[in-house]
Amino acid sequence: MSAGREKDRMIADLKQQVAAMEAQINQYKIKEQEHETMRRKLHNTIQELKVSASLSVYRQTQGLSKLISQAYQFIVKLKVPASLSVYR
Repeated sequence: MSAGREKDRMIADLKQQVAAMEAQINQYKIKEQEHETMRRKLHNTIQELKVSASLSVYRQTQGLSKLISQAYQFIVKLKVPASLSVYR
């Protein structure tokens, strides 16, 4: 009977170890979900910053382009008298 009790005790110990490992696995899964949530938030923030920076650069170039266009139109509209012309 001693051998049967020893097996029962070993089985109980193994079940206890399995339960402890399952609890640890669940904790790791929770941490994984937390880390994945944080990763997604950081990823989204980075994407938003990229879009914001792109829009900012686009706006700056559009503003510069518009300014150059306006200056050109002003020069074209400006009629320089022949007497002031460099080329005679």
